[in-house]
Amino acid sequence: MGELGINGDVQLKGMLNAPPRPILTALTELKASALVDDPCFPQFIEKATGRNGRTKKTFGRPQADQDRLFQAQYEHIEGTSCNDCPTKWESKRIARDTSEPETHYGIIASGNCVIKHAATRDRLGAKTGALCFEMESSGLMMDFPCKLIRGICDYSDSHKNDKWQGYAALSAAAYAKELLGNVAVAQIAQERLVVEVCKDLKKEIKTIRDISKGTQAGIESIQSAQYLKHIQEWLLPSDISINFNAALEARQEGGMLLVSPKRVIL
Repeated sequence: MGELGINGDVQLKGMLNAPPRPILTALTELKASALVDDPCFPQFIEKATGRNGRTKKTFGRPQADQDRLFQAQYEHIEGTSCNDCPTKWESKRIARDTSEPETHYGIIASGNCVIKHAATRDRLGAKTGALCFEMESSGLMMDFPCKLIRGICDYSDSHKNDKWQGYAALSAAAYAKELLGNVAVAQIAQERLVVEVCKDLKKEIKTIRDISKGTQAGIESIQSAQYLKHIQEWLLPSDISINFNAALEARQEGGMLLVSPKRVIL
């Protein structure tokens, strides 16, 4: 996305680079297997949070009553929590039959600011079809082909908080682990290494810098030549013929020039 305007309007800048084919192939297989088999990434989450009390506190799943979605027209009251936000403004939702993370596939909008306004969220979602918003991936995907996986931790409204952030990050990492486990090794061997991509980028940056330096030197040389020409014109004696010709052109036939009271030149 482009920059967000005052009224929540945004100018789309286009689509990012496509992910590598091996990643797309593995993603298709993973989506197909999920129709008949249970995914593995919930087990990865359980194993990670069960290591010790610290990991459970940082990455564990919050209680269900901490998952509150308010109606778009209701703005958050002052304070860092939603304890004082009335339940009557919560959106009515059907209770889920599982506490495992739900996987969604679709568009992720990347911009230059945090979205924390429900009306803006809904407007951008309707315009772009995006499932969520983030800020970090646009600079990476322009130069490095990859697949974006994000854990959704809030509803991009004024009630935004960090309670679900750790669990969302762990969920995205666990899904990425399962996805990478489905990538064929033979296909990976045919892809370029990150080191090679970075080397090419470094060469391109150096080429751009060299061109920029050469262009700057050329501009400075032209400016110096122009300054030197002006200085030479100012130092050289004036051309008498130019003043004489200008006087002839300004002369009028039949005029008189009074030199003294006793003598008139015609």
